[in-house]
Amino acid sequence: MAQSNTLLAPFEMSYLRDRPLKATALQRQGHILVSGLPPDRWQGFPLPYIHGVPGLRRGHYPYDYECVWGRFKHEYDLGVYRFIPNEGQFPPGWEAFDLLTPIQPISAVIDRSRRLATVKAGDREIVLADVPVGENFYTLLYQINATLAQSHQPFVVWRLEWVADEADRLWPDSVPKIKNEHGAAYVTGYAHDEAGN
Repeated sequence: MAQSNTLLAPFEMSYLRDRPLKATALQRQGHILVSGLPPDRWQGFPLPYIHGVPGLRRGHYPYDYECVWGRFKHEYDLGVYRFIPNEGQFPPGWEAFDLLTPIQPISAVIDRSRRLATVKAGDREIVLADVPVGENFYTLLYQINATLAQSHQPFVVWRLEWVADEADRLWPDSVPKIKNEHGAAYVTGYAHDEAGN
């Protein structure tokens, strides 16, 4: 049986590339950014979550929110808030974040047979294990980003690439499952005689 050596085309979401570039432009102007979405949400940035700030309350115009440590102004096109600190103070828990490092859009290389995602940025390499490679590409991309955001990594993956040798696998997407009303079994191999039966 001849097998195809075709490689999956890279999967890209330019939206996830453009958002970090806009956020980086604000960060380079000296703005401190806070995410409007929690880090476990698919589009959350690796930033502190605004609704995790103790004592958060509605702000007075032109600010959307305020707390003991400062005020927040919403950047609508990015879904983030600019934080203006009072006397250089920050809410508790923010020390885990590197608020001055610009968020970088990067690619991830997916090894579907080993369930790994590798992201590289300069001299840094992060390997994520147990990646749900059977998911659709959108879900896979967003889950990788949620993992990076939860671990406070200043990266957003916008492009998925594939390890070159994975096209030689018998079932590249996942191991098939045979089931009926009496039972189920995963197909992990096959056998045939010389006649092809």
